[in-house]
Amino acid sequence: MKQTKLMTALLLTLTLSWPTFSSELTDGPLKKPESEKIKDSSQEKSKTDLESWYLRFSLGYAFPHYTGILGKDFNHLRDDDEVSHYSIPIDLGIYWPIKDKLLLGVNHHELYEDFDLFAKNISITQGYYSLSSLYFLNKTIGEGVYLRGDIGLSKFCFTILSLNKTKGCTDFGVGAIGGSGYSYPISSQTRVNLDVNVSYTKSGNFTSRNLFFSAGFLW
Repeated sequence: MKQTKLMTALLLTLTLSWPTFSSELTDGPLKKPESEKIKDSSQEKSKTDLESWYLRFSLGYAFPHYTGILGKDFNHLRDDDEVSHYSIPIDLGIYWPIKDKLLLGVNHHELYEDFDLFAKNISITQGYYSLSSLYFLNKTIGEGVYLRGDIGLSKFCFTILSLNKTKGCTDFGVGAIGGSGYSYPISSQTRVNLDVNVSYTKSGNFTSRNLFFSAGFLW
């Protein structure tokens, strides 16, 4: 009789403790500790803040290629060792965020090329006034790879410095810029941008296709 009671008590104890034991087996190992959850959440947090508006500035080096009248007169000068030459692209734009990955704004772009030939200096400036967009492929604005697209008005301006200064500009034509780059946040409100772009300028009989590299900041 005592053995029967002992066996009954043992079975009852195992039966009552089974749900707790089972719960520990199924739930315990699969659940992450709270400290790990907090750590994962902090790692996923963006390194940059989402601003209400952004200012973008960049500077670089360009490789213009003129066609038509300009090509005949100026393309060969870059290969002349006696001619000093440089080409600089400059961008200054204001942007507003559209959701988390897209910036839309207005941008002023200039591609300035200078030729110093003997007693004469000639400069050609391609000026753009355009609508501009930056689309970030990663999770948020200001981080990782982005695509750029600009379209708007453009014109050529020419300056000749000799004994006298002569300057003239064409009428406005069409201009477009497309490119890709990488943005790296160095603080929550400042990002460094590196990009490569191609541009097209056409005004009247003057046309240019350009390749340029630039580096700058997005605030």
